Amino acid sequence: MQTMLNPTVMHGRTQRNVARLAFWLTAIVFLTFALTTIDARAILYNVVREQTKKVFAYQTSGLLEQESEHFTVRYREADAAYAGLVLATAESIYKPVCADLGYNPAGKTLIVIYPDREELNGSFGWSSQASAMGVYWAGSIRLLSPDEWLKESDPELLAAAFRRHGPIAHEFAHLLLDYRTNGNYPRWFTEGIAQYQEYRLTGEVWAELKGDVDCYSLAELEAAFDGLPDQDLAYYQSFLLVEYLTEKYGADGLETIITALAAGQKLPRAIETVTGLTYPEFEQEWLKWSADNEKFGTD
Repeated sequence: MQTMLNPTVMHGRTQRNVARLAFWLTAIVFLTFALTTIDARAILYNVVREQTKKVFAYQTSGLLEQESEHFTVRYREADAAYAGLVLATAESIYKPVCADLGYNPAGKTLIVIYPDREELNGSFGWSSQASAMGVYWAGSIRLLSPDEWLKESDPELLAAAFRRHGPIAHEFAHLLLDYRTNGNYPRWFTEGIAQYQEYRLTGEVWAELKGDVDCYSLAELEAAFDGLPDQDLAYYQSFLLVEYLTEKYGADGLETIITALAAGQKLPRAIETVTGLTYPEFEQEWLKWSADNEKFGTD
């Protein structure tokens, strides 16, 4: 028996094949055009970040969950008492930090609370000796349970201490700068921005150093920020550099630098545009400002 093809089915298949071919040709043309007009690194960075964020959201989907207008917090039963505090604190800093950094995230930001330092560090494959209270990574925020570092029994005192000393503003500032610039920044700059936002909202400074200090050069901060032996000094310098930029050139100057980074410029060029100084000249001016204002304190 001869099998006859249904003409309608045949026609439908042909249409679908043509449609698929047209789609892929269009996609290839668009991608080719995009890569010649937009920084390819930024495109790849955004794709990897969003895929990583989706995987993390899936991995933590079995946890307990609470939501607010702009955030979702996930947690274990042992940390149920802190979920509301984390959400309330996050909402309280949302508008001022978004306004200052010129970016509002799409959708809700995921925050996951880890019951202890070992589990938080393990989620990154870090050593158990790492001591972070919070970490921003690939579009999400991970927090160490307040129960691990806040020993207040009074709920009001605990809430006040978490708002003042907790890492929410710091980590959320990392997230905003990351999205605003497509990851185009050196580590010292994002740490300086995050600390400055924290300082602006709470008055807290991570580390104030006393006495004579041998500062790291900008080249050292850019090349190996996380590997520098004195991390307190590296973080404090990054804070002072952003404080200097804001004090000397204003919020508009800092905004111009971030806008330049978002457009694909490297930080030295962006700073030169705002300050009129080369990167080495900017470094010398910052050192002079730090000394004149006794930013490293006295014994």
